[in-house]
Amino acid sequence: KPALDGAARRCLDEHGGDVDLAQAARFQARLDALREDDPALFADVVRTRRGDATARGRDALLALTWDTVADYLPTAGVDPEAERRLAEIASHARGSCLDVGGRPRGVRVLRD
Repeated sequence: KPALDGAARRCLDEHGGDVDLAQAARFQARLDALREDDPALFADVVRTRRGDATARGRDALLALTWDTVADYLPTAGVDPEAERRLAEIASHARGSCLDVGGRPRGVRVLRD
């Protein structure tokens, strides 16, 4: 089982151990916090999700998504589905993306 922080563990427990539901709830909680903390950035993220991407919104959405996925990554390896999801996320990064996952291959820098 993954080593989860308290908030991630509580959310997972609240959703009956369903990681997809827990991730969706954590992502929504992060969006709600962003709406309170930075309404302009929240608006950029909403526009990006609707297909009218801004660089700022795309970068913030990528960060929110990665933070949510990372909450539930196992500490001892990544399964093929998680690897696929991470590759999909990385494919939307602009510029360079530093991959510091716990894989035996070590650190990778992915570039455009």
